[in-house]
Amino acid sequence: MDGRDPRIRGRRRLAWVLVATFAFLAATAEERMLSGTSDDEAMLQTAVSLAEFGEVGILREPTLNVPRPAGDAVSLYGLGLPLVEVPAVLAAGPVERSLGAGASQSLFALVQVLLVVLAAGAATLLSRELGAPPWGEVVAAVGAVFASPLWAYPAAGYSEPLQAALVTLAAFAAVRAAGPSEPPGWRRTEREPAKRGTARPLLLAAAAGTLAGAAVVVKSLDLVLLPALFLPLVGSRQGRGARERLASVGAAAAGLALPLASWLVLEVVRFGRPFASYAGFGFTTPPLAGLAGLLFLPAKGLVVYFPLVLLSAFGFVGLARAGRRLEAASLAGVFLALLLPASAWWSWDGVVGWGPRLLVPAVPVLAAVAGAAVTSRATRAVAVVLLVLGAAVNALGVFQVESATVRFLAAMPPARLTPAQAARIPTRLQLRGSDGRPAASRHLVAAEDGALSPLRVHLFLLGARLAGGSREAVEARLVDPPWRSERPDAIPRIGELPLYMRTPFRWPHLFSALLADDRSTYRTGWFTAVARQVYRKVEIGEASEAAPLAHELFSIQPSGLTAVLVAEVLRASGRGAELARFVAGLPPSLGGTVGVRIVVALAARDRGDERTARALASEVAARFPTPAFRRLAAEPVAAWPRTLRQVTAGEPRGPVP
Repeated sequence: MDGRDPRIRGRRRLAWVLVATFAFLAATAEERMLSGTSDDEAMLQTAVSLAEFGEVGILREPTLNVPRPAGDAVSLYGLGLPLVEVPAVLAAGPVERSLGAGASQSLFALVQVLLVVLAAGAATLLSRELGAPPWGEVVAAVGAVFASPLWAYPAAGYSEPLQAALVTLAAFAAVRAAGPSEPPGWRRTEREPAKRGTARPLLLAAAAGTLAGAAVVVKSLDLVLLPALFLPLVGSRQGRGARERLASVGAAAAGLALPLASWLVLEVVRFGRPFASYAGFGFTTPPLAGLAGLLFLPAKGLVVYFPLVLLSAFGFVGLARAGRRLEAASLAGVFLALLLPASAWWSWDGVVGWGPRLLVPAVPVLAAVAGAAVTSRATRAVAVVLLVLGAAVNALGVFQVESATVRFLAAMPPARLTPAQAARIPTRLQLRGSDGRPAASRHLVAAEDGALSPLRVHLFLLGARLAGGSREAVEARLVDPPWRSERPDAIPRIGELPLYMRTPFRWPHLFSALLADDRSTYRTGWFTAVARQVYRKVEIGEASEAAPLAHELFSIQPSGLTAVLVAEVLRASGRGAELARFVAGLPPSLGGTVGVRIVVALAARDRGDERTARALASEVAARFPTPAFRRLAAEPVAAWPRTLRQVTAGEPRGPVP
């Protein structure tokens, strides 16, 4: 075979798609705000728990986790992404020991970039299997990533890129396993028809089952995708008889068995039963309102963030007319199986995540169908226009990171809830105003507030940073938004914004954290997740297991926070003499911090030295008169909380330096 063989040309196109997608994503990936929301923080902390202890527990937080009797919690989210992140977690320690705190942000951004690249490759393969010409394959790849919300997802540690890759690969494997069809009027696929009687179709069917099962491990709701994904296997293309179809379905079921059994075991071990993790959350959105918001409205509408979906509709019609009704029904079913539940879910908009987050896993599938529709110059021109529009919209989410925008909204005074919003939003996420009326963090309702529409807010924030100038100039622009006169209640508290937002724009790129001399604007995702795991071990009475990690963090970045961490681990593990030596060896700037003094007070309490314990507590309360420390100084020593985190429970910033 030579370069004229269509199979070789197809492989070369796929290779170019993968390389070009990686290069472009690498040139625009923002690493500074990774682990910037509770969602990706919980998943990263789970990955650290898996890598360091072979466990799934995370630190108990006020919201968005499931508490366990031992004193810790487990994440609401599936274990798929944490398992994928384990290699990056294992590599993060050596990287940060060599380069400093925050350097490992690049590793986790790289994971997300590779997952998006995989989704682009899957869209390319699926479009080819549907009969797309070479131009259509390019449309599928570009549409799946750069003209869709997926372009912005390397900047966040969410599971949607992994879901998108697995679902699209499963769809490709199922369609391929069913055998190619070449009906009149539809373009011949660039490969030889699958040979009858070989094992390849069964292996592909088994792969479809395994990939679909892996998607369920990532997110339990992906169970609803299984019937649609396996639909092509029951077809009779290429003269497949009942026996062959039954064998394909059996192979898919065999491939599905192990990941599905793993998912079930993990659900029972973590939550006691399947689908129990979201207790208190429900389908409280009126479905028609959710459908309108997810499909058409500017805040989160798929047509706005992924205009190529309009060509996908034409592609579905083309597939059906060409005799490929099962494939059309299967791929449309994947989209509908995500759309319909999402439209009634309490957070139909996904709350955090760029664009209609709950629909993002279906985007590469829709892009592949759109690519199959590019069969003429007219459809090619339409595709180019839609791709340009999609890229222009989604560039806002790339160059103004969505997790930072969430922080911007959360820094505003809480929003008063309408009765409809109060009925929709889970009680555990609601607040109470001074008048007793329900309220909530403003990011929870921004998609329903025209003044704070995501596109408007992102455009404003990006403009404030692009204008340049000093940090003070950027901050002045941030507290003077265009909606100030109409919504004076929607002005952020500038001190609560991440430094990333309060400094002029810098072009993002992959490996920027590894190469940076100054990481002051970078979050420290791995470092923070490890610190939380150390505190978790203290809370569940296993502090000694976490001592090496605490010392590692202190060696990477000696500070008041890490000194407190080491001191608390030594105290909780009963190593009083070592604690005394550690505190005595600290410089005054660290040893005299409030957090260290509280730990020393707790250690005095542990050994029965009530006089010293009370004197230290009184000293701390005088220096730092928070409600928690005043309460500690006033209470009998015997009534003091067991751990440092329990002392500071309810304080807005946790353990203080």
